[in-house]
Order: sequence, then structure tokens, then C-alpha cells
Amino acid sequence: MALREKQDRYDKLWAYYDGAHPLEYNASKLKEIFGDLDATFNENWCAAVIGAVLDRITVERIDLGEQVATDLTALWTAAQLDQDSYDAHLCAVVTGEAFVVCGLAEDGAPEAYF
Repeated sequence: MALREKQDRYDKLWAYYDGAHPLEYNASKLKEIFGDLDATFNENWCAAVIGAVLDRITVERIDLGEQVATDLTALWTAAQLDQDSYDAHLCAVVTGEAFVVCGLAEDGAPEAYF
């Protein structure tokens, strides 16, 4: 229920990220001149800013002791979190939150879903 309540906000944020946002004019005269124009011309700086942030996000190390780090690294790889981490970070930067659900499959193997 809580996620459904956030859906409109998420949709708006993803639309801005994708460059599909409403055209706003900084003067009423421009709105009067171009208001009925059926064209799209916008520059998507949202994606550039988010891309710059994502370029700087990396998981460098797990600093919890050697054995824990080894176990978590194995879990990270087995659950394919290395493949999902970019998408999870992208969602976190665009919407302000992201979720990764982890557990065990029926065969006991670790699994994670973004």
C-alpha cells in the first residue's frame, strides 16, 4: 500500500530523469507566443547530474573483519548484486530510495531482487 501511494511521485521523478517533463516558460509573453506550439524542445540536465553522482558511487570494501568480508563478498557475487547494484543506486538517486530484498531460494542458494 505504501509503495502504491508513492507511485505518482516516482512516475514524476522518473519522467524528469527521462527528459519527459513539462515545458516551463520564464516569462508570460513566451508562454503566450509558444503556448499552443505542438513541439518538444528540452534539455535533460537531470540525467547528466544523476549520471555524475552514479559515476562516483562504488562499493570499495566491506570492512567487518576478514571472514565476514569474505562471506559477504561471496554472497554479493552469488546473489548477483554486482549486476543489480547500478540499478539500485540509480533508483536511489532518482527517487530518494531503493530496495533490495534478499533471501534463500528453495535450494538454499542466496538470491536478491532489486
